[in-house]
This record gives sequence, C-alpha cells and structure tokens, in this order.
Amino acid sequence: MTLRDLEIFLEVANTKNMSKAGENLHISQPTVSHAIAQIEKEFNVVLFERVSKSLFLSDAGYKLYHSSKKLLRDFEDISLELLNTSLIKIGISEDVPLDLIEKFKRNLENKYDICLKFVLKDSNVLKKLFENNELDCLFLGENLFSYKDDLDFIDLNFVLCTKKENLSLSPHNLKFISWSNSYPIKVLKALKEKYILDTAWESSSLDSVLKLLELGPYFAFLPEIISKNYEIISDINFKKRFILHYKKDKFITKEFKILLNEFKSIKENGLVF
Repeated sequence: MTLRDLEIFLEVANTKNMSKAGENLHISQPTVSHAIAQIEKEFNVVLFERVSKSLFLSDAGYKLYHSSKKLLRDFEDISLELLNTSLIKIGISEDVPLDLIEKFKRNLENKYDICLKFVLKDSNVLKKLFENNELDCLFLGENLFSYKDDLDFIDLNFVLCTKKENLSLSPHNLKFISWSNSYPIKVLKALKEKYILDTAWESSSLDSVLKLLELGPYFAFLPEIISKNYEIISDINFKKRFILHYKKDKFITKEFKILLNEFKSIKENGLVF
C-alpha cells in the first residue's frame, strides 16, 4: 500500500464512485480499481459495500478512511517542514488573545520571509509537544508552564466590558462571562461588591467570549487594546502576563532570532500590533 493508493482510496470514499474519483484525480477508472484491489488484497479486507450505483465504506474502510486522512496530513506537514526552513511552529494556549496574535503573525510575515504556524491545544498537550521538540516555542499565559528559558512577551491590561445597549441596565441585571482562571483575588472581591456574580458562561477561549457578548446582557473582562467595540463599565481592571518559552540550548535559526527580536521590541517599547 502506497501513499498514492491512500489518496485514491480517499477520493473514492468522498465521491462514492470510482469513475468520478478517476476523473478528479486525472487517472483511468481501471487504475482506481487496481489501487483499491491492491489494498484489499494486502490486508484481506473489503473496503466498500455497493448500494445501488454508489459505494459506501465498510467497517474496515471506515477505519482506514480516518487513519489515512491523518497519515496524509502528517506527510504534508513533514514535507512543509523539510522544504520550508523558515517555518516556526508556536504552541498557543487557549487563554491567549488570538486576534492580537493573528495580527502579529500577519505583520511579521509581511516584513520577513517567515512562516508562523500556530498549534492550539490544551496547555498540558503543548508541554509534551514542546519537550519532544515538536514545537519551536510556546506562548502561554503566566503560571501555565515553568521553564528556565523564559522571555516575557507582553503585559495586557484587562477591563470590564459590555455591549453599548446594555448600559441602561442595572449592574445586577448583567450576567458575568468567566474565561480566565487567574483573576486576582482583589479583582474578584471588587466584582462581588459591585455586581451579583451570576456566572452565565465559563470559557477558556477569548474568541468564544467575544461571540457570547453579542448574545445578551453579559459582561466580561477583555484586553483593553481590543475593547474599542464595547463599553468599559467599571474601573475594575487587572494585568496578565503572557510568556514566550523556548530552549536556548537548541540551535536558533536566523528566522527564530527575528521572531525573538520582534517579541523583545514589543515588550520593551510597549508596541501595539
């Protein structure tokens, strides 16, 4: 079984028709049939069941379908890494404001011959990938990971926001959206003194919080630099630090040095990207 056989198999599974798969892949129908037959013979399985004029995956075909999709994706990633030496893979935790990171990515890629690939996973998964050298660096909220080579990236100020149309409501009618697991104790105390903390939603993703804010009488903490579309309803605020983790004992490429310099520039000059 070859990668080409798997590509043909996936196309047949998607089109449910060998002739159509051949057309899409620009090969003959007998070539498609031969590839499917080769896999079935090698593993002594039946991949498709014919129903009327369409082909549907058997139990064995269903297993191969998902496994082969993952295998081909992994192969594409390997090819990209080998051909593109300017690729930098960064593990991103869910509490990182993605709007800001995406802007930073676009700015950096427009200025330099660099390609940034973000890997969004649970922080524990990211740690394992990082330790196995499957990621070049991590960008996480403070206290999510401890490593000897840390570079402070930026301190973000978080302010309490709601939609403009909610300003006429009593503070007690607003429901809280919680998305950070690290609110300072004094912040929680101040919130409880001023509001009834009826937590309507809990989320670990800022993107989800922004969508939820549009749905009703909710309020939440947002990074001040992306709060322009909302109303700040209180002077209660706090700062949160996001840290870049990387290994100094690993060979640092020219592209990675550029990335580090850009991070340091933002930290030292307080730039807003």
